[in-house]
Amino acid sequence: MRAMFERIGFTSAAASLLTDEQGIDSLAEILNMNDTNIENLCKVLRRPGGQNNSGNADPGVKVSARAEENLNLAAFYCRHQEWVSRQFNVASITLASIRKFIKQRDLERVKFTGVRESPTVNVLRTGRGLWKQSKSICSNSGVRLVCPLITSYAV
Repeated sequence: MRAMFERIGFTSAAASLLTDEQGIDSLAEILNMNDTNIENLCKVLRRPGGQNNSGNADPGVKVSARAEENLNLAAFYCRHQEWVSRQFNVASITLASIRKFIKQRDLERVKFTGVRESPTVNVLRTGRGLWKQSKSICSNSGVRLVCPLITSYAV
């Protein structure tokens, strides 16, 4: 597990803390994590509070935003592989394998939450000309528009 955390962008110190102190030592633990859990976990790694062995305030370890995002992707990858009944293990979780699922994760976020964080779709969402054009086409054809995000894909 430590090697997997290092492959997805965590420092070796952060990877050790994840497996030893936080108890994330199996893929079952990652399967049960959501975005909020991962965000809180990374906050604890960055600023754990309390004192270290020398009696000074514990400064925590560096966890990059990229490593946090990659852990989110790894958790999504594990859930996806389980949903589609595919075999996966710690060795199969690499940057290349999890980054293939960025678009899939974003599409599922839109479907279930209506929130899209991708800058590409934000441009489509605010593209007033496309929305007006789609609106006029649909009003002439009798089709009802639900939201501009859906029409941006349909046009």
